[in-house]
Amino acid sequence: GQAALDQLKIMNFKSFFHVGPPRDFDLFKIFENQKTEKIDGCDFLLCTGLFDDHQTDLKFYEKLLQAHVKKKMICTNPDLVVDRGEIREFCAGTIAKIFEKLGGEVKYFGKPYPEVYEKAFNNLRGKKVICIGDNLNTDIKGANIQNFDSLLINSGIHKNEISNGIKELTKKYNVNLDYTQTELKW
Repeated sequence: GQAALDQLKIMNFKSFFHVGPPRDFDLFKIFENQKTEKIDGCDFLLCTGLFDDHQTDLKFYEKLLQAHVKKKMICTNPDLVVDRGEIREFCAGTIAKIFEKLGGEVKYFGKPYPEVYEKAFNNLRGKKVICIGDNLNTDIKGANIQNFDSLLINSGIHKNEISNGIKELTKKYNVNLDYTQTELKW
């Protein structure tokens, strides 16, 4: 969120349309005057997730975004899905992928994209870093891109795929994995 917020601060724009639940907009409160309720009149799209009343209807987003592919989208969370307890939910990355498939351009903020690491580590030269996460597409891929060690939490997003073996799983997602752990507690 902070990397996207910093990007918005340097952009010269008049208005944007927020794709996501109202609770997510608190992060971007300083841009409240530029937020528009009508997608037709905005300069760009800010995607933080899915609307509360369209959590599973991906066709809704296809229809909504189809006529707006000339605009750019900023996606604040590249994750495609998240597990909340036993329930798997779509994330902002799923909407961004739909937009890209329609021909739109997306600027992503979050793992595995470099800006989030630059912001988090602020040039920690010579320091040893390990990235911990449950998602091979974002957490572990981001660690690989940055040449950091990685630790996969097995009980997360890929828990049902791990039965085929870690080696097969890393090959499927084209990532290198340093360590695994069942769960993360502190």
